[in-house]
Amino acid sequence: MRLASQPLLLSGTITANYVRAMILNHDFENPYTKLGKYLAIPHAEPRAGVSRLSMSLLFVKNGVFISKHEKVYFILTIAPIDKEQHILALYQIVHLAENEELMRSLIQNFSTSALLEAIQQTKEELE
Repeated sequence: MRLASQPLLLSGTITANYVRAMILNHDFENPYTKLGKYLAIPHAEPRAGVSRLSMSLLFVKNGVFISKHEKVYFILTIAPIDKEQHILALYQIVHLAENEELMRSLIQNFSTSALLEAIQQTKEELE
């Protein structure tokens, strides 16, 4: 979570306190932030240290355990400023995360262009 949050910390859209809050909120026994089989969306309350709606994505080639038996390959740090403004993006992320075939393909052949293409495809499917 720390590594996935670095771009947001560097841009000043979140604080170190927000990262601590995400880590403290994570339940290793019941990882509620997991979407589909391969993606996690750690987040905390905006008041923990969010100055602007933002997200960052980390791809972990060999995966990382978010529970004793569950591994994810994508960590999408979400920094919401309220409970509403990120809903459309979250809906698109859920749709992408639930497409297991596409997610497996991204894991096996990851590139920034493939990821951007998958995001665009998902966006078009939802329009």
